[in-house]
Amino acid sequence: MKKIFIIWFLLLFCVVFIRDFTHAEDLNTKIASRVMSKSEAELRSSMKKLWESRATLLRDYIVSEINDSKESDKTKDKLLKNAGDLGNSIKPYYGTLASIFLTRLLKKDVMLTEKVIKAAKEGNEEALNLTEKAGEEARNLTERAREEALVLDEKGNKEARDLTERARDKALVPDDEDNKKAPDLTEKAKEEALNLTEEAREEAWDLTERAREEALVLDDEGNKEAPDLTEKARERALGLTEKAKGKALDMTERAKDKARVLDDADKDNKEASGLVEKAKEIARELIKKAKEIALDLIEQANEKALARAKRVREKSLELAKKKWYENAGSLAGFLAIPRNQTKEYLTDMLYKHLDLTWGEIEAMLTKDEAKDLDYYEKDKAHMIMFSDVLVDGIVKQFPEKFKN
Repeated sequence: MKKIFIIWFLLLFCVVFIRDFTHAEDLNTKIASRVMSKSEAELRSSMKKLWESRATLLRDYIVSEINDSKESDKTKDKLLKNAGDLGNSIKPYYGTLASIFLTRLLKKDVMLTEKVIKAAKEGNEEALNLTEKAGEEARNLTERAREEALVLDEKGNKEARDLTERARDKALVPDDEDNKKAPDLTEKAKEEALNLTEEAREEAWDLTERAREEALVLDDEGNKEAPDLTEKARERALGLTEKAKGKALDMTERAKDKARVLDDADKDNKEASGLVEKAKEIARELIKKAKEIALDLIEQANEKALARAKRVREKSLELAKKKWYENAGSLAGFLAIPRNQTKEYLTDMLYKHLDLTWGEIEAMLTKDEAKDLDYYEKDKAHMIMFSDVLVDGIVKQFPEKFKN
């Protein structure tokens, strides 16, 4: 009995569950049918296409404007037509005047977007131009420094060559007369010294011989004088020899002096070579320093150019973006008047749309394709959501128009 009771209980529970589930499904179907009628689905689909198309056309227009494409005007015309189509989309509900007003606000948004793009582009181009100008000035400075260094190098070389030449002149032509005789002085001194020595010897021998002869003839007293005469002859011979040696040494010393002059010339030559090398070293240092200064100038100029471009862009964009966002606020106010959304909520949504659009502009200017695509996808999704919000307001305000 207990088992039978359990089986009946389970069967009863299944029947009740199936009945309730079927009832809930039917209820959801009825609710879905009531909330999403055919007319509402059609409105949502058409509005979604128009606002999504606006996001896509807007991106195409930004690309064409930044790249100076010939298709820019055609894309702009498509955007303006899209504004007219969006204006017409509310005409069945709010009338012709509201349609015209919405179209004007959306067309004004296109014009203001164009001004924002141009302001941003001009600021970016000015930054590039200033950077290029700074680089050119730095390159000119580097070239000037290199030329000056080469002039200094050449000047140093010339001075060194002059010093070398002067040293050679000094060595070779200290005195025209002595220069001509200098190579032969040593040899001549040697020959003269030998001749004088030989002459002295011969004279000494003659004196000695004469002394001997006289010694044999003289008497004993004379014989006593003979050694003295011989000694005198020897002294005379030695004197002549010393005289000859002195003269030879004097001539040799003069020859050495000339040789030292030549050595000094070699020193001058070495000194001149050192000056040449020093001049080259100075030139290399100047070129290196000039390059460093040029690089610093480039860096400083780039920083100044970027800072100035940033200020220019911020200033020019400030007014354009201010009017851009003001128009979005006006559009939000217009859309909020007959519908069931607050102006603040719609304003936030439209501001978000402009923020994403500005993100696309910046990403394109900096050639960041990943960010550009990311901003575009987010803006497209945001515009689809915005279209649903608008349709929600229309359906809520005019429920009788969406029964079928």
